[in-house]
Amino acid sequence: MRRYIQVKSQAAIIGNGSQSARIQKILKKKGIKFSVFTRKNLSCLKKVISNDDILYVFICSPNNTHLKYIKQFDKKKFIFCEKPPVNKFSDLKKLKSLYTKNLYFNYNYRFSSIAKIIEQRKKYKLGELLHGNIIVGHGLASKKDYAYSWRSNRRKCPKGVFEIVSIHLIDIINFYFDIKKIDRPQLLNYSNIGNSYDTSFISLKLKNKSKINIFTSYFTPYHEEWSLIFSNGVIKYENNIITIRGPRSTFDKKGFFKKPKIIFRKNISEEKDYNFSLHNSVEYFLNLAKNSKAIPKKLFNKAIQSNSILLM
Repeated sequence: MRRYIQVKSQAAIIGNGSQSARIQKILKKKGIKFSVFTRKNLSCLKKVISNDDILYVFICSPNNTHLKYIKQFDKKKFIFCEKPPVNKFSDLKKLKSLYTKNLYFNYNYRFSSIAKIIEQRKKYKLGELLHGNIIVGHGLASKKDYAYSWRSNRRKCPKGVFEIVSIHLIDIINFYFDIKKIDRPQLLNYSNIGNSYDTSFISLKLKNKSKINIFTSYFTPYHEEWSLIFSNGVIKYENNIITIRGPRSTFDKKGFFKKPKIIFRKNISEEKDYNFSLHNSVEYFLNLAKNSKAIPKKLFNKAIQSNSILLM
């Protein structure tokens, strides 16, 4: 244990998977010293909890362990917890009672390029959202280590790709448009690897009666596609290109409707955009923590709402 105290780490990171590695890289660039805790050295964690040098805690462990770790830290520590907050409805009730101004849930899609475009929809005079289709897939289930991953284990990850990937998309839609209900998800295991789900399909009903369909999978070729249809324009995201077309009243010389012109276009790298949005999410969290500012309660409430929709 002594070696963890001597380095005077400012941050503790629980978990050492791919997301933890990304966060470690961000903290290194910022010169923030950290200690990583896995199952091998979790016995040291209790002593670190009381260590005043530790200012930030990053929970990057499997979804079913999040609540356990949140409960261990006092309200002086700023906690950055990966999404979803929890994956059991009984844990969600317990989490609501643990609200603290220092608790932040990382829905880093909120900082992505597509989220920024959605946020600026009034600027482009898009009108009301009427319909949408979102597809996100890649072949993670075809990798050899997937069979041994917590992602394919129903005990650790009961809803599989639905609670890992779909939750980001549910959150974005809920954050900007408010979800009224979710149809019963279709959860499938196409790969027959593990006992959790590698594919999901859901339909969300918004408060304005619009519907958004979301398909996510660990068994498809790499593909991401968004199509959001508004009353006065269309947002499309495919093949690393985001476009906006509008307005609705666009005619040819004969007075017939024609496809509206592109009023916005942006080329992005999906990998770079993901890393950039994660960096911005961590940056946002650290800025609040360094200045001892409360995490806005709206963010906590939205995180709970999105988590509730996931568990309906």
